Amino acid sequence: MLLSPILFSTKEILKAQKEMLKQIVAEGIEHGIWNKNIDINAFATLYMGIPVILNIELILNKETFTHEDFCKKMFALLERILKP
Repeated sequence: MLLSPILFSTKEILKAQKEMLKQIVAEGIEHGIWNKNIDINAFATLYMGIPVILNIELILNKETFTHEDFCKKMFALLERILKP
């Protein structure tokens, strides 16, 4: 199956973003900043899924949703995963 140029470039952008994130996390682990026991690929996948979660929350909680609270919660979650 051939991909359109737009889909191809979107796929490549997402792939590059995920690889960059994995490299950042790996460097943090190497320097003893972050938990060496985490699955770097799983963490990167979770991180890349945050925009999808954001859209779901916007749909489910349209009246009470605040971006600030969402961002704080996601940041806290990611930080807890990364901490040794």
